[in-house]
Amino acid sequence: MPRHTESPDYLKLDVVHITVNNTFQWFAGDKNELNAVHMETMKVMVMDINLNVGSGAEIGESIIQDVNGVSVTINRSLRDLLHQIPSIEVSVEIDELRAALSNREYQILTECAQSNISEIPHTVPPLSGDIVASSRNLPETLTSEDPNAAQTEKSDAWISMKVSVVINLVELCLYAGTARDAPLAAVQVRFPCTIHFNCHIYLGVHSILMSLGPVIADRFGG
Repeated sequence: MPRHTESPDYLKLDVVHITVNNTFQWFAGDKNELNAVHMETMKVMVMDINLNVGSGAEIGESIIQDVNGVSVTINRSLRDLLHQIPSIEVSVEIDELRAALSNREYQILTECAQSNISEIPHTVPPLSGDIVASSRNLPETLTSEDPNAAQTEKSDAWISMKVSVVINLVELCLYAGTARDAPLAAVQVRFPCTIHFNCHIYLGVHSILMSLGPVIADRFGG
């Protein structure tokens, strides 16, 4: 991932070992029953992750020093007529993650995320004839004349997406200089650290619940 379009700085993610397991199951009956749910479960287990900051042909050492027990479980509803479960449920578990980076690497890391999201795309403008043709093909907006339609949608609301993140230990060390020889600060978050995110269809409600365990922060030389 480049820092931005014209920057020689970039992030390089290398997943050395990955295991994917995919299963399909029926719950609460078989396919002939109305309340039966058909679910696909995909579990991804990741080992030996390298994350490097590079500039041109030069690339630094891996930011991730140690990682254990990283897994992502995705449950996807293939048939749920009564909307009993979320359409997609993602569970991320991290047993241990230790990272170290310099202040410059930290700056590039944060700017890569910010710049790539906020950067304005340079797209080729369409021809004038295409604009006229596309405007003629636009479908008319459909509006409901039933005053109870909105209320019905709200009553039928269900959770479409659920995301949970469980972290047992995360440690981040920040150093000064490219050689990481002068420590600046260290942050450590221990069990339990849990994040839940829910998204409701129709209601458009997003709820986030976060609980943190002990947070240890040390600043050196100050």
